[in-house]
Amino acid sequence: MSKNALLRAYVYYKYGVHFHKPVFMWRLLKTYLKAYILKQIPLKYIDVALDYRCNLNCAHCFDMSLIKPGRARRMKVEDYKRVAREAMDLGVIDFSFQGGEIFLLPEYEEIIKVFQPQKNLISVTTNGTLLNLEMIKRLKKIGVDHLNISIDSMFPQEHDAFRGAPGVHQKAMNALKMALDNGMNVTINATVSHQTIHTDGFLELMEFAQRHRIFINTIFAVPAGNWQGNTDVLLTRDDVAYYNLIKAQNPFMNRDLNMNMRNYGCGCAKQQLYITPYGDVIPCPFIYISFGNVLQESLNEIREKMLRVNCFNHYHPVCLAAEDKDFIGSVLSKTFIRTMLPIDYSEIDEIAREVNRK
Repeated sequence: MSKNALLRAYVYYKYGVHFHKPVFMWRLLKTYLKAYILKQIPLKYIDVALDYRCNLNCAHCFDMSLIKPGRARRMKVEDYKRVAREAMDLGVIDFSFQGGEIFLLPEYEEIIKVFQPQKNLISVTTNGTLLNLEMIKRLKKIGVDHLNISIDSMFPQEHDAFRGAPGVHQKAMNALKMALDNGMNVTINATVSHQTIHTDGFLELMEFAQRHRIFINTIFAVPAGNWQGNTDVLLTRDDVAYYNLIKAQNPFMNRDLNMNMRNYGCGCAKQQLYITPYGDVIPCPFIYISFGNVLQESLNEIREKMLRVNCFNHYHPVCLAAEDKDFIGSVLSKTFIRTMLPIDYSEIDEIAREVNRK
């Protein structure tokens, strides 16, 4: 086995195995058995957006597009408790909590606790600007396993410009070091576009992660949010080839296409879902198409609707929202001209089926 293969195995072990959570380990084993022995499609991961308030003004921000008027019904702790139970009944073992900036929500700890951290893998996504030592210790105490910190370049001026505020890079790096020093696993979330993939700042960030053995999750640019309809940010075929060349040499680089059990490709609907603070369930954070609301329907009913749509019932070899031009042009574009998002899946159902036939 090559050195890189061994390091990849080390990364998956470090970030995926948690013997201090024996119930989680038992549930993880059962999920693997279902996936690899029984050949079932396991729903294993849910992104839970708790609030869309944020202290930054990022160039690509997708959260603001999903904000509803002030009177819109928001999920409460009791709602999250029911959703957590339904999700776990479907086999979910991995919950990721995010915003906006999650630490602006006073009750984030209370909500995380109802997802039974002793039985699940728990991660929190943050821009890192509000973290302090006391918060990190509390996160560990309630059972948070991973901190996902957004860093897009090793050059402070590039990162700060992208995130819309000065000094953000230094705060994110301080948060990363503080978390590592206190025994937390850290993932770097890096957004990469056509304009940034060839920069020295991006390359040095990848090298930093490899040097310090930190998992780095690369997120390809999507024409959504502040980039709504902007296909100029999308990676070209040459960009992707360059990315794959770097990734082959760096065992700590990854993207969501590699994170499924058993299957490679776009896992939205099959193995992952995204829930907004208002209860809307969409396939992933970048596809603003609602298949139902957990305040009105069960999570299982909503997912079954997703899996009946041809766009989402199998594993595409590329990211639908970032790389599939047919999907972007025929389906995702339906969201470009709308001010109130997400749209209902009935608006895209027929055209989604046509895209799949091509």
